[in-house]
Amino acid sequence: MLAANLLIFGLFIPILWGLRLPKTYEAIALHCSSTPEDNRIAIDISKLRVLGHEHAVNGTIVVSEDLDDSYKGYLESFVDSSGSGDWKQLPIKIWPIPVCKGVKEYLKKLTYPSLIPGNNTDFPFDGSQCPIRKGTYYIKNMVIDPTNFTDIMPRGFLKAVFHFVKDNQKMGSFELYGQVKDRVF
Repeated sequence: MLAANLLIFGLFIPILWGLRLPKTYEAIALHCSSTPEDNRIAIDISKLRVLGHEHAVNGTIVVSEDLDDSYKGYLESFVDSSGSGDWKQLPIKIWPIPVCKGVKEYLKKLTYPSLIPGNNTDFPFDGSQCPIRKGTYYIKNMVIDPTNFTDIMPRGFLKAVFHFVKDNQKMGSFELYGQVKDRVF
C-alpha cells in the first residue's frame, strides 16, 4: 500500500500539476550549415559555430529579406544511430507552414529556455515580431536545454533540415546537427 501511494504521489501528482520529470537524455549541438537554392537563401546560419565542451552555439543569423507569412517553412528530420553516415528519415515532420505561424507554434516552444530574446539572442524566437525583419541577428552561448522536447527521443546523431519556399520557389535551407545520448544522473 505504501509503495502504491509513493507511486501515485511521486509520479502522477507532479504530472497532473504540470511538473515534468527530468529527461532521460541530453542533447548537444554539433554543427550548423546553410544551403542556398539558385543563389538565394532566406536565412543564412553559416556563421553559427559550436564551441567548447558545453557545445555552445555562438554567431550570427542573416535574414536576407523580410519574412512574412508569404514565406513557408517545413522540416524534415533524420537519425544516424551509429554515427556511420547512414541517415534514416524520421516520421517527425513539420509540413509547410507560414513562417510567422511556425515561429509562434514551434520555435517558441522548442527553443525556450535555450534561446531567450533579450538574454542570449536578438532574433524573435518567441514569435513577437512578424514579419521577421531583414538583418543580422546574434546568438550567444546557446546550450540546448531539452526541457520542452518530447519525452522519447532516438539516441544517436540527429539532423534537422529546415526548407523555405515563397510562391512555390525554393529559398534555400539550413541544417542543424546534434547528438542525443543517455543522461547520466
